[in-house]
Amino acid sequence: MPKSLAASVEGSKAEYVRLGKSGLKISVPVFGTMSIGDPGWIDWVEGEEKSLPLLKAAYDMGLNTWDTANVYSNGASEILVGKAIKKYNIPRNKVVVLTKCFGAVGEEMGVRSVMFPKEIKASKDYVNNHDASLKRLELDYIDLLQIHRFDPDTPHEETMEALHDLIKSGKWAPLFRGHLARPLSNLGKTTRSAPEADKGLTEADEGIVKRVQELADKKGWKMSHVALAWINKRVSSPIIGFSSVERIQEALDARGKTLTDEEEKYLEELYAPKNIIGHS
Repeated sequence: MPKSLAASVEGSKAEYVRLGKSGLKISVPVFGTMSIGDPGWIDWVEGEEKSLPLLKAAYDMGLNTWDTANVYSNGASEILVGKAIKKYNIPRNKVVVLTKCFGAVGEEMGVRSVMFPKEIKASKDYVNNHDASLKRLELDYIDLLQIHRFDPDTPHEETMEALHDLIKSGKWAPLFRGHLARPLSNLGKTTRSAPEADKGLTEADEGIVKRVQELADKKGWKMSHVALAWINKRVSSPIIGFSSVERIQEALDARGKTLTDEEEKYLEELYAPKNIIGHS
């Protein structure tokens, strides 16, 4: 490993893992940029003035993996990710860009994921959607392209062939909505945890949140660290949306924290399976 790269990794506050069985290395956590773009799309989204410095701070702290999507702020999120890379002269080979396609990008900022028949058909044109994302990002390639929703109406072979065409073209290179990060008494105090965002929160869920708080108090941790200690064991890297440098630091401070088998079982025993909501 080059000395400059070794020094950069050594000084990072984040850790890095391989994404599944791929050769792609990503940061832990991944910066989810749904909250970056244009507040005209959703009122809890941050605009350019706050978003660009936040992305730079994340990069400086070691979070070099950024996850966005074509529909986030109807393309504005991708635009700001590209602007940050360009404005702060971030080397392309030192940032990992993840984006998604499937939903239709609304022509007006206040319109979210227009899914009328015509738009549904257009949203499945993965090649053109991918090219549109590249244009907004001002990049030559994307490190990971994800299909935002499972498409039951298109033959799997057709979907995979379209993705394979993107690979051959060289344009691709290889927390429960925050409920587990704060006490129940704090729900509704942030825009994203407002009452309309809490639909589906069951009595069992409330019991789990209370157990997360109980374990956090017992261990002297933040609740988010209990949640991250549980999830980090089960995925390559969690995708987390951030609104401040303090939240980034809080997530990074969970590094190295683990739960015992008994503690994990204590958290899990109240869980009851749920129906899929949205694009989960």
